[in-house]
This record gives sequence, structure tokens and C-alpha cells, in this order.
Amino acid sequence: MVAVNRDQLAIATTTGSQVARLEAAGEESRRDLLLARSETAAAAARLSQAEAELARAEAAYAALAGAPPNDLTPEILTRRSSIEDHPALRAASDRAIAADARARALAYGARIRPEGQVGARRERIGPGQGSATSLLLGIRVPLGRNQLAVADASGARSEALAAVAEAARLRARLIAEQAAAQRRLGSAQTALDAAEARRSALAQSFALTQKGQREGEIGFIEALRARQTLSEAERDLAAAKVAYDAAISAFNQAMGVLP
Repeated sequence: MVAVNRDQLAIATTTGSQVARLEAAGEESRRDLLLARSETAAAAARLSQAEAELARAEAAYAALAGAPPNDLTPEILTRRSSIEDHPALRAASDRAIAADARARALAYGARIRPEGQVGARRERIGPGQGSATSLLLGIRVPLGRNQLAVADASGARSEALAAVAEAARLRARLIAEQAAAQRRLGSAQTALDAAEARRSALAQSFALTQKGQREGEIGFIEALRARQTLSEAERDLAAAKVAYDAAISAFNQAMGVLP
């Protein structure tokens, strides 16, 4: 964008100089001169804004990954994948499974557990009659449960339910984000195709304008304005490419792919 805006400023400056010369010679009106100066000022403002945006982007990149390279490779569009494969959703599902397992374990420990007993007892029957062995069977049933264990199990079950609900909310949000990213990508692709078609048509038109200028059929000012129109189309194309790359980045992030 900076290079395109510099080109536009150079064209506007040249146009303004030529219009000023022609206005002084009486071949152009004062109004045309003012319009040319206005366009030069607007081009300078656009260049300044583009340079500021570039500086902010470079500073943000440097804060995350160091100095940006001279030729930063754009992201590659990832393939659309199942929502269940999203790393964030997998992590949330794993937390829900772990919380459920903990709740089950604590619930098992808090249940009433009867205890069985088996024993043997040897008794003397009487004088001179030896002894007899008895088999003893018993069962012990607690009259109540450990209330601390019950409270822990109840709390764990609440945490498990909350983890399941959080995973469900995250799943719904990710589905919405992926759908929005898909629509944004489609719109950006359509805009990019239109910008490329417009730039191609204007490039062909400018080639004809240059031919007419060489043959003396078109004046210098008209040729400059045709070049300026082409430059504006190139600026729009550059902006469309930036928007498309941003849409790719947003789509990849929605799919759970880090840049």
C-alpha cells in the first residue's frame, strides 16, 4: 500500500505542476489548478496514513516475533476441518471428561458400603468331649454416610456439569466463528476478483491512452489523469489483497491453526 500511495503522490504532483504551468499560460482554469492541488494534498495524506499503518503493523509484529523480514510470506489457506478437531474444543472436552471421572470416583467413595465378616470359633463342648469349630458369618451396614465425602462428591459433580456446559458453549461459539470466517473469506475473494478485473481493464485502457498520446491525439494532462485512474485501481487492488490475506488469517485461526 505504501508503494502504491507513493506512486499516486508522484502522479498527482506531476499533474499539479503541469496544470499550474498551463494555468499560467491561460490554457487551464483556476478551478482545475485548485482541484489538482487538492488531489496532491489528498495523495500526500493517504501516503502518510499508509506509512503510519505500516509502522504500527511492524511494531506489533516485532513485539510478537522480532523484527519483520523484508519479504513476509502470506499465510496459506488451511483446509476446513471438523469442529471436533479444533484444539480449544478438544482441550475443553478433555477437561469435561476428567471432571466427570473425578466426580464418579468421589461418588463411589461416598456411597454406603456394607462390610462382610467371616470367622471361625473353636469351643469346648464339655469335659472329655473335645471341642467344636463354628463358622461365623456377619455383615456390617453403616447407619449413615461420611458427609464430608458426600459434599466433595456433590461439588465434583457440579464442576463436571459446568465443564460440560462450558464445552458446549465453546462449541457453539466456534461454529459461529467458523461460519463468519467462511463468509468473510468468500466476500474478500469476490472483492479481490473484482479489483483484479478493474485493474486489468484500466491497464488496457491506459495502454490505448499512451498510444493516443504518442500519436498526438491525447494531451499530456489527460494521459496523466488516465495514469492516476489506473494507480487508484492498483491501490484498490492492493487493499483487496490485504483484506483477502487478513480473511485467510482469520479463517485459519477459526479453524484452530496458528500462523
